[in-house]
Amino acid sequence: ERAGYDDVLVLNADGSIGYPKFAPYDKIVISAAAPDIPNPLIEQLKTNGIMLAVVGPSYYQTLMKIRKTKSGKLIKRKLLDVVFVPLKGKYGW
Repeated sequence: ERAGYDDVLVLNADGSIGYPKFAPYDKIVISAAAPDIPNPLIEQLKTNGIMLAVVGPSYYQTLMKIRKTKSGKLIKRKLLDVVFVPLKGKYGW
């Protein structure tokens, strides 16, 4: 509010399970490393939606761009190697 934004929802919750209340989402960005792409986030991604996810072991990961096709198939593209903090939660570390 102090920054002048009034359309922001802040949740203190398990980010690995997403937020199904407003799903499906056009875009999802996972800003912490997960061992794999969390299934709940895949389910919450809209058809033709795009997700950026950091995936891999705790010491070395890959930033990936994922697009969900009409048939529900995921098209994954590796963008670059990165090191991020671990995603905590049910589908994280």
